[in-house]
Amino acid sequence: MQEEALPHAQTVAVQRVSEGPLRIALSARGQPPQPLASWPQGWLLAFAAVMFAGDLILFHLGVFWSTVANATMESNLAPIVITLAFWAMTRVAPRGVFLLGLAASLAGALLMIGPHFDHSRALLGDVCGIFSAVFYAGYQIGVQQARQNLDTLHLMAWVTAGATLALWPFALAEAHLWPTAPIGWVWLVLLALVVQIGGQVVIAYAVKHLSPALSSVGLLVQPATSAVYAWLLLGEGLEAWQLIGAGLLLTGIYLARRGL
Repeated sequence: MQEEALPHAQTVAVQRVSEGPLRIALSARGQPPQPLASWPQGWLLAFAAVMFAGDLILFHLGVFWSTVANATMESNLAPIVITLAFWAMTRVAPRGVFLLGLAASLAGALLMIGPHFDHSRALLGDVCGIFSAVFYAGYQIGVQQARQNLDTLHLMAWVTAGATLALWPFALAEAHLWPTAPIGWVWLVLLALVVQIGGQVVIAYAVKHLSPALSSVGLLVQPATSAVYAWLLLGEGLEAWQLIGAGLLLTGIYLARRGL
């Protein structure tokens, strides 16, 4: 889901809502169900904020307990979750290519999770990664509904503020609210300026000049590069079957988006 420079969930979420799979699904298949259409604007913003906070919590638990590659690829299943939800509400089956992508994604996810079946903590991390996609999907739907009456900048300001309040108790429970060493502040500033603000500017520029289909495919670079970074920086290697699973999962997400 992006029109202005905005932030794992925010970086891609606004693009997906405004230019990505959800918008593609709407234009290709007519008006979607409006499950939250009767909600007041304040409730929509609160719902999106809570979903965003839940996504961030579960995604980072997945990264911490499992691996960066697994958690990132699992959270990218959100467009599939949205389409399955719309399928359940409308009883209109998606195209065959989506079902093929769904099957490939599930097979790839099982191959990636497979080595963790004997490690309860890693398996729990994978469960968190998968459920983060559910919260991510809820966040996208909430933002898409709220976006009908708000511009992107004001929408994301309210949602980010609400998510911050929702995350505050968890931050206090961690008892590590601020960096304790100078290098920690350096990384914090780099994350804010380069990863968040810089990433938003680049994405906002790209989606204005690229077609939605090409932008959607480009988003598949995110989980792939996450796996490479984790390998180079954190020493997180993937076994042979996990590499095959990663390829299947990325292929499945691509096919599913093409079939929306």
